[in-house]
Amino acid sequence: MESRPKEEANKSSRIPETWTQPPRDILKVNCDGAFFAETKTGSWGFVIRGHNGHAVVAGSGSLRAVHNADCAEAQACIVALQATSSHGMGKIILGNWLNEHDECTFAR
Repeated sequence: MESRPKEEANKSSRIPETWTQPPRDILKVNCDGAFFAETKTGSWGFVIRGHNGHAVVAGSGSLRAVHNADCAEAQACIVALQATSSHGMGKIILGNWLNEHDECTFAR
């Protein structure tokens, strides 16, 4: 499976995004954060997939106090990396939903 369209809340301005398949021995970690300026709250989510596109681990949660959108994004990455560590995942590619070209590869 090479790519999947990403569903967005606002269907009138939906832009298809694709998921890039990692090499066979590497897991792909995608994470995203959300920030709500009015309440200074947010949320985070991540999914870890194998080369076949199947989810191995996923998670999401709320952030009760967030300074800005970058902090929410950072928290999503932190939680995703903690999950890879706690599950003993060695070789990963870390990307995010909006910037597939900003990937980093890590190996233990």
